[in-house]
Amino acid sequence: GALCEQARQDLVRDGEALALTISIHLNSACDRIRGGVRALAGSPWITPALTDGRAIDLEHANTVLDLYNASLNVTVSYLLDLRGLAIASSNRHAPNSYTGRSFSHHPHFREALQGLGGEDFSVGRISGRRAFYASFPVRDPAGKIVGVAAMRKDLDIAETFFSKYPHCYFVDPNGIVFLASRPDMVLKSLWPVTEKA
Repeated sequence: GALCEQARQDLVRDGEALALTISIHLNSACDRIRGGVRALAGSPWITPALTDGRAIDLEHANTVLDLYNASLNVTVSYLLDLRGLAIASSNRHAPNSYTGRSFSHHPHFREALQGLGGEDFSVGRISGRRAFYASFPVRDPAGKIVGVAAMRKDLDIAETFFSKYPHCYFVDPNGIVFLASRPDMVLKSLWPVTEKA
């Protein structure tokens, strides 16, 4: 009785400490990207690509995207117009370039258009990789939103961190396992979900 209860309490305490450690690690990584995309949106080289759209403006924006992408070690940095179309991206020379693709369906884009930072954990439609997306509105000198700066960070490294611990899961609000220490649990649901979810 008492010995079993003590063992249960120890297990709960250890689990809570581990969950806190993992939460701090994941939050720290996401906070770095949130701050980076906010700074990117405020760069003076970004707004002209959205308001004037001349070739030189797009070239400057792409250079800034490259710099932020490399310094923050994110997967892709990109710039969206008000329709959600990527007009510039750090992966513009890659076969899976974001330039010209629509992100209008992404929650992080729609949230940024509301004037706040947007974010989203989702699976890339083309890459099939799980990633964290962060975005922030780009404003003209008058304060009007003219587009959205965004970043994507693939979460492969986070999963490596998770794999160090048994029975470790990052679950979305619908009960879908997004990251896990057990690969067979990834993208499985913990309970029945609606078709839309």
